[in-house]
Amino acid sequence: RRGIGADLSRWPGSLQGWSGLTAGEQLKTRVMGKGEGKGGVSDPHKGPGCCGGCATDDPDFPADPDEAGCTDIFCLGLFLVFWVGIVGIGVSAISTGDLTALYRGADYLGNRCGVDDNNFEKNGESYSVPGDPDTGSTLGGYIWYPQIAKDLSLQQSLIAKGQWASVTLYGLCVDECPKVGSEPIEDYGHQARKNGKEGGEVLCSVAHEDDEKCTDDEILSKAGEDGTWGVYLSTMPLLNRCFPKSDTNSSDAKLCTDPPCTDPDINKPCYEHNVDVVGTTAWEISSLEEAYLCDRELDLVVSTTAKQAGAGFFVGSVLDQLNKLDAMFEALRENKGTIAFWGLVAPLLIVFGILIFFYLFAGVAVYLAIFLLLLTFAIATAIFAYKGGLSTPYIDDLVTQGAGYVGDKMDEHGFDTTYVTESSMYESMTAVNESMKEIYKWMAIVTGVLLLLALVFICMASKQIKRTTALVSEGTKVIKNSPAMMFVPLASYIAQLAAVSICALIICYLWTDPASSYQTTLGWAEELKAKANSTIDIAVDPNDLLKYETAYVAFGGLWTYLFYDAIVTTIISGCVVYYYFIDQDTAGMKDSRYADNQTDLITLSQIGQVIRCNLGSMAFGSLILALISVVRIVLEYIDDQTKDVQDANILLKYALKCCKCFLMCFEKSIKFLTSYAYTFVILENRGFCSACYMSYTLLGEYATQIAINKMVCFVLYWIQSIVTPIVCFLCAYKQMTMNDEKIQTGTANAYNYYGPLVPATAIFILALMLARSFAAVYEQTVTALTVCVLHDIREYDPPFIAREMYEAFELEPAWEERPMHEGQPGEPKDASKKRPFSKRHMVGHKKGGQALLNP
Repeated sequence: RRGIGADLSRWPGSLQGWSGLTAGEQLKTRVMGKGEGKGGVSDPHKGPGCCGGCATDDPDFPADPDEAGCTDIFCLGLFLVFWVGIVGIGVSAISTGDLTALYRGADYLGNRCGVDDNNFEKNGESYSVPGDPDTGSTLGGYIWYPQIAKDLSLQQSLIAKGQWASVTLYGLCVDECPKVGSEPIEDYGHQARKNGKEGGEVLCSVAHEDDEKCTDDEILSKAGEDGTWGVYLSTMPLLNRCFPKSDTNSSDAKLCTDPPCTDPDINKPCYEHNVDVVGTTAWEISSLEEAYLCDRELDLVVSTTAKQAGAGFFVGSVLDQLNKLDAMFEALRENKGTIAFWGLVAPLLIVFGILIFFYLFAGVAVYLAIFLLLLTFAIATAIFAYKGGLSTPYIDDLVTQGAGYVGDKMDEHGFDTTYVTESSMYESMTAVNESMKEIYKWMAIVTGVLLLLALVFICMASKQIKRTTALVSEGTKVIKNSPAMMFVPLASYIAQLAAVSICALIICYLWTDPASSYQTTLGWAEELKAKANSTIDIAVDPNDLLKYETAYVAFGGLWTYLFYDAIVTTIISGCVVYYYFIDQDTAGMKDSRYADNQTDLITLSQIGQVIRCNLGSMAFGSLILALISVVRIVLEYIDDQTKDVQDANILLKYALKCCKCFLMCFEKSIKFLTSYAYTFVILENRGFCSACYMSYTLLGEYATQIAINKMVCFVLYWIQSIVTPIVCFLCAYKQMTMNDEKIQTGTANAYNYYGPLVPATAIFILALMLARSFAAVYEQTVTALTVCVLHDIREYDPPFIAREMYEAFELEPAWEERPMHEGQPGEPKDASKKRPFSKRHMVGHKKGGQALLNP
């Protein structure tokens, strides 16, 4: 592979003079340039960028990977320095924090379960159970709360303020979470004595002289005289903490009341239970044959639920949610095989099947996307007009028939929405809210106008639609050429998860302290109150420092998350650039400058190129997005904290709404621009600012073409993102319900239909993540390909465009008649035969001043 000074005689005459320069002069020339249009700082559209670096680019060629320099190097340095600060905070936090507080509970004596041993330290003295052979061994790894309801009721003030972290519970360390009917749990603190001596002093909340004894109120143990706690409810483990579990026992029976059991044709005994509910003439159905004899069927369900006594409404609701969470985890464990196939394997097959469809039927895909977009606007307009009172009888019939069809199909497959919305799907879609009528009316007008504008725009953009079809088809060829790039976002997810986990871990260390005793923590509220009444001013609040450190680390995590997103976008763009310009098997014009850049490991080569040259630009772009996100978060916080003030000041309310809307649009615009800018970063080795400028000029010049592309790509993106998870969800749900015996025998209740929804929902989420990941790769592929094509025919003479794309874009002259300035086989293009940069802009080959492409 060539270095900076290697065989410069092969290069155009404008670069051969470099061979006589020293290394320092070469570097200076690369950084500063030699004048206008040479890539130096004197040209605002070229050069390394506004964050420093040693980028080089020749306007006559795409950047040679061998000669590419670093872009926005100072921003990369800033990013690394920022992470040095995060690491410093992390080292400090690890030395003072106690992460075991997150997954190991502390008992009422302040001992960490699964970490500390049976020797207890209190008031500077040692306590242990006399004669216990396990003294010195580690306490059990789970913590059990024998009086959880009482503890929560005593701390309602903290719960009401949302200060859950300050709530403390009386806990005991146990080897496993107890079940109902287990042997009573011994309270080791009740039996512990000073220095482990029989008759020694018991564990006390305060220190006493040797001749003084603890009062009953001062004894730390709250167990009874026998020093044990009964187990009256089963418990479930969650983060090594044992929470009360509601035990539900139920039985159901299918009964028939007509014909009655006294009918001579019914040879069944009368049902003798719950006669006050079902009557005295009911009989039990035990088979499908008997069900056919029944005219009126009753489902009798009898259930009993054992739950935590004295929990109250709020605490009881929390415990109920924990029980539901435990049931969800159990359902996921039982169906892990189904989840693995339909959530991971099936989405890959479906996505690649969709890409094959795009390749074979690109035109159908493009016009299908346009049709679906128009259909969405039309349906939204019809529904809003119906609910806003602007519809005609024809629209009313369409809405009611459509709602009825959707509702019937959902009922047919067991999806009864009355369990969730207390109304059927038909009622939800056709209900008219009088208070919202005016809003629906304006929404109908807006969507109707958008529908008309979209129709007019599409009719006027027939040529652009043809070019988009070619780009959609060509995008699948790029993926075929570099299939590994489809999995780059998955690797990015792992890296993002690692970065966010590290930052979250540091924050957890910052906010965790070693375990404190039950009695000490329980008096937190009184101590806080005493401090509040004190007249002493505290100059430094450690909590403020913690907040600043937390904000710093959190911002670093956000910046890093967006940084990895930018890297993925640039790698995908690099694979497209390689396909279009460098790969001699796919490029429309083979350039011998890239002969030594041929490789079968395209994705890996682009990863290396980005890491070697362009990480600074990724850091710069992600920093801008991170700062915008922080401003939006701050604005949301201000909005939430000033609700009362906004109610009294309508001007402030609308000002905040406008600022939020502006920032949201600004963030979307920056993301849109950077998806094009990162292609320029790797295409011509530009800095981020320069790449954004070139993207802006490209967007302005080919606005119609890019609008059609984005519209089609947007719909294709959502086709992939929606079809894939829905298919996986429905297939998995159908499979799980088909395996349910009660459903197949006709004896199912609502739970049998809704039970599989938990694993099916997990499958939907996994499939959605994979589908969106692959769809984003394809969308960025088409975006980068658009940049390559438009920039190629605008800047490079002759262009690198392949024949299929050349003819699809209807360039002039005809493919066979175009002049080629490639020189002899094996030699690079002769740049001296090119037109000057200022005169090459969209100049035709046959006639001077004739544009190659009509924007």
